[in-house]
Amino acid sequence: MPMDTLTRRDVHLLVSGLLLFEASLVILFLLECALGSPFWFVRRLVDLDGEQSIAAWFSSIQLCAVGVVLLLKARRPGALAPLGRGFLAVLGLAFVFLSADEALSLHEALTAGLARYGWLPRFEGGHGIWITLYLAAGCAFLLVSISRLRFLWRHFRGPSVRVAGGLVVFVSGAVGVEVIGYGLAQAATLLQQSLAIACEEWLEMAGITLVLAGALGLWREEITPVPVAPEGRHPAQLG
Repeated sequence: MPMDTLTRRDVHLLVSGLLLFEASLVILFLLECALGSPFWFVRRLVDLDGEQSIAAWFSSIQLCAVGVVLLLKARRPGALAPLGRGFLAVLGLAFVFLSADEALSLHEALTAGLARYGWLPRFEGGHGIWITLYLAAGCAFLLVSISRLRFLWRHFRGPSVRVAGGLVVFVSGAVGVEVIGYGLAQAATLLQQSLAIACEEWLEMAGITLVLAGALGLWREEITPVPVAPEGRHPAQLG
């Protein structure tokens, strides 16, 4: 289906289908763990915490899809023109990077590479050096983009809520549950570890599905009329 003919109903159907698929992956993973992993090839396919699995592939494709939608919108910003094409392009590239990170486990390689620097904050067992760096980069981006984010919130409330909510859900899994897992890694039973992995990965996948719904809303330009200032410039014109 061409992107230009995408309707709100199409987005709702896509989101529902993705959430159902994600729930199926989580259920299959937990079921396979409960059965004691009787078939190695099934474990390989449904392992939510492994590389080269359906879940890893799916998560990488999700993140890349968000990035592609934003990059395409940067070429034709339409009502998002006050944000600037550069802002949309940076957002798109950030999600493409996260897609590559998911596929190649770049954050784990980063943690291993920086492990020798003892002054860098980390969690028990030397884990999570990447978390501080990623959160610092995200906070810096938010600070320099505050006026643009206000514009989005004022004039694209629906898509903005979906993107913000999705990011909260995603970070809750990618950072929150993972940090908790670091502290419980030694004492947790196999069942507890499996439940923690399922929770973490489900939150990540569901969060990015909501972000994708918001990005598609921005593509469709779900916008209320924007007033024009007396001097003829957009009141939210940036930079």
